Amino acid sequence: MAEEKAREKNQLRVEYCLCSIRIPVDHYEILFSVEEGEKRLQWLDAWEADERVKVILLMNEPGAYSEATYRLYHDDLVKKMAVSRKAKDSAANRLKRAREMHILQRFILKRIKSSKIYIDCLRGEVVSPFIGASLAADMRFASEDTRLVFSHLRKGPYVDGGLPFFLERFVGHSKALQILLGRDEMGAEEAQSLGLIDRIFPEKGFEQACIEEARKLCTYDAEDLCIMKRLFYHFSDELERIFHLEASLVE
Repeated sequence: MAEEKAREKNQLRVEYCLCSIRIPVDHYEILFSVEEGEKRLQWLDAWEADERVKVILLMNEPGAYSEATYRLYHDDLVKKMAVSRKAKDSAANRLKRAREMHILQRFILKRIKSSKIYIDCLRGEVVSPFIGASLAADMRFASEDTRLVFSHLRKGPYVDGGLPFFLERFVGHSKALQILLGRDEMGAEEAQSLGLIDRIFPEKGFEQACIEEARKLCTYDAEDLCIMKRLFYHFSDELERIFHLEASLVE
């Protein structure tokens, strides 16, 4: 039933061992709505149980992860949740961030504990929480116009999505701190040079190029892929402690 609804919205494509999911611009309802968030997490569980699926691609529509879109949905939700403009705005904002953080953390943990290969296909701006979530993927493809926008210092004094945790694993402590405190954004080529992005493709034909590259992984045995992931992702307990700290900073 979930697959049928997703196909109706043209957000899901299942081909052989490959499941391609399109992330629309209005995806924030998934993060801000408990009901919608739970529904999508259940989809992940269904694909996890499907022995045919080896690779899951998440491909965002341009603008879906942008700062402008993020702020638009953030401001709209705060207005809906706030009763008064002063005392309640702060509480509404914290509740919004707590909801967002909870769903995003669960999504990330499902990715690293999954037996499937997750590939993020990034286009346009990608703000801090989704940079962290993308670093939890097994691979990252990007279009030439992709920009990693470190927007966290403009939102609040903390970073969610596990970004400090994952970034440190990629570039080391000093470089990660330098990026998080001193950079506004980073282009696709620089991100690739740091190992944050694996492949860069032109915007024209981007989706098909990602699918073709991902198909190569379908030649591997599913059990071999599962064992490989277990050897790499042995830090889930440590990550869960980091997520508890993230949540305590919001609360």
